[in-house]
Amino acid sequence: MKVYDITVEIDPELPVWPGDPKVKIERFKKLEAGDNANVSRMEMGLHTGTHVDAPCHFLADGITLDQISVERFIGTASVVEIPAEGDVLSGEVLSRLAADRITEKTLFKTRNSEHW
Repeated sequence: MKVYDITVEIDPELPVWPGDPKVKIERFKKLEAGDNANVSRMEMGLHTGTHVDAPCHFLADGITLDQISVERFIGTASVVEIPAEGDVLSGEVLSRLAADRITEKTLFKTRNSEHW
């Protein structure tokens, strides 16, 4: 089986969802300043870059990501391309897709895929 890493690199120029905090990376310990190591701090919203939305993101009684086994995210997946004219991956968009293209693990290729 071939493994594909779909991770987007996190840096301060990475676009974020409107209203979400931008990525900030700051080095606050520096060898050149006499510190014993270089140490950086990162600040960002949890929806930055490649991420998984836990059910609790949209459901008041939904489970959190720490309640889902990491094995759930490993394995064979189907890739479904979403038409470029759609702004939001909504229930309406999903309902128009062929049911046989949606599998237990499905990755959605959106227009954002063009950027990486």
